Amino acid sequence: MIDVKRLRQDPEGCRAALARRLDPKVDATVDRVLALDRRRRELLVRAEALKASRNAQSDEVARRKQSGADATALLAELKASGDEVKALDAQVREVDAELEGAWGPFAVPDAWFAEVFAAVEAEVFVAVRDLAV
Repeated sequence: MIDVKRLRQDPEGCRAALARRLDPKVDATVDRVLALDRRRRELLVRAEALKASRNAQSDEVARRKQSGADATALLAELKASGDEVKALDAQVREVDAELEGAWGPFAVPDAWFAEVFAAVEAEVFVAVRDLAV
């Protein structure tokens, strides 16, 4: 299987490597994996930004409580943002599961396939060479 990071960095090179498998689904699979990876990263960015905001709000709640000020509204916001973080984390897990399944027939490790392909290619070369003689 091609690493998603490598796919993100060089989608065309990965398409070419996967094309050796002679499967017409290569382009669709690569496009789907790239879209899922993009979605996953967007969700992670939103979740992390929300978590950072929650940390700042938690500090503010502590300051308000120390000074005797009312923090009820801020605590309600924290609860709502906590629910949103949980929802985003659940979406990330769903996308992760989809990403895992998106590879389908391409889940065979690429290095293993390259070795098999090279062996078959060598056999074909020997057979063609023998026919030419």
